[in-house]
Amino acid sequence: MHNVLSALTLALSLLTRLAALGWSAWLLRRHGGWRLGVMTAAIAAWVIQGIFELTRVGEAGQPPEVSVSGLLAGVCLLLAFAVTSPRRASSAEDRRFSTIFHSSPDAIILSSFPEGRIVDVNESFTTITGHAREQTLGRTSLDLDLWSVPEDRARLGDTLASHGRVRNMESEFRHRSGELHTCLISAEVVELEDARGVLTMLRDISERKLVERDREALIQELETKNAELERFTYTVSHDLKSPLVTIRGFLGLLERDAMAGNIERMRQDAERIRAATEVMRRLLDELLELSRVGRQVNPPQEVSLGELAHEAARLVTGTDAIDVRISQALPVVVGDRARLLEVFQNLIENAVKYMGDESSPRIEIAAEPDADGVVCSVKDNGIGIEPRYHDKVFGLFERLQSDQEGTGVGLALVKRIVEVHGGRIWVESSGSGSGSAFLFTLPRKILVRTQEPVSLDAPSA
Repeated sequence: MHNVLSALTLALSLLTRLAALGWSAWLLRRHGGWRLGVMTAAIAAWVIQGIFELTRVGEAGQPPEVSVSGLLAGVCLLLAFAVTSPRRASSAEDRRFSTIFHSSPDAIILSSFPEGRIVDVNESFTTITGHAREQTLGRTSLDLDLWSVPEDRARLGDTLASHGRVRNMESEFRHRSGELHTCLISAEVVELEDARGVLTMLRDISERKLVERDREALIQELETKNAELERFTYTVSHDLKSPLVTIRGFLGLLERDAMAGNIERMRQDAERIRAATEVMRRLLDELLELSRVGRQVNPPQEVSLGELAHEAARLVTGTDAIDVRISQALPVVVGDRARLLEVFQNLIENAVKYMGDESSPRIEIAAEPDADGVVCSVKDNGIGIEPRYHDKVFGLFERLQSDQEGTGVGLALVKRIVEVHGGRIWVESSGSGSGSAFLFTLPRKILVRTQEPVSLDAPSA
């Protein structure tokens, strides 16, 4: 009976040893390594010892040393856990890191520190920079010419050296094609297997920056429009009030003259009232015209500015006595013909109005190409404009001489039309007696030809 129990005990011990050997062999095949090799060999020897002990019990009936065998089994199992558990944990962490690294929408760079040589990059880095992974390994970001501002890289390195990390540093990176991407940089010094490294993440915020710029431009435009609206409201109320005051005053005089039976004075009063209502009508018509610019646009068409200049000169009263010289180099553009005609008509009319007592009045209309398109000019040798009034002349209802006819809307209308076509306008004059030059630009995108194909003669003086 004793031998049977001993045999059963040794058999169970042997099964345990065989299970441990199978497990150790599976771990060795899966993970490799000299430690698992030594452990597998030790368990194999232990299994052979168990077989020998079982054979000895069968032959001599010797009791097994169960305590020693159990101790050896426990040591082997603990050794197995000690060797394989960190490896399993490390392997799981590696898999998680690899998944995050390659699936991240942000660019991730693993590089040496402090040299900055790239160890690995993910797919998002390739998208932002245009450089394939194989082209980056072992090279630095300076080698790849990634930094739009190289000083930012030096600043990043200094911060990492002193603090070990950087958070949300903004800089521009250059794509292989030359396109710039605005990115937020976060980086941290990490411990690699045998050295220190830097884990860097780049988040492309180019679209967000573009939206922010558009928003700021829109806010600025709205603020400008609100300021213009305030000035417009004040000016309109002031200028419309003037003819109303005139009408009211002469209505009182008309009533008094009617009671006195003075027909001639009544006729004069009525004429003054009619003149005041005509001024109001012109003001309202020109305000309506100004409000339509940019809202009601005629279909764009090819327009010869040379032909427009000649047509405008014929329409303006008073040019018969003025030497109007129109260059043959005026361009052909695509735009609103009726509005562009208003530009030349108003500028020529303004030159005629402020010609003064010049004995040889002259108006010159020309154009010259520049980097962004073309600059057109309407120059005269009239009374000139003092520099302090150069910006004021384009304001609504602004008249430098109160005794001159007009509503003061003309140059404001010209400015608006030029801006709608993508240009800008300004005046150049040294002051009294030096003449004036009104210049405006038209962008390259609306130019068809910068040279007139047909020579145009200036209107006869």
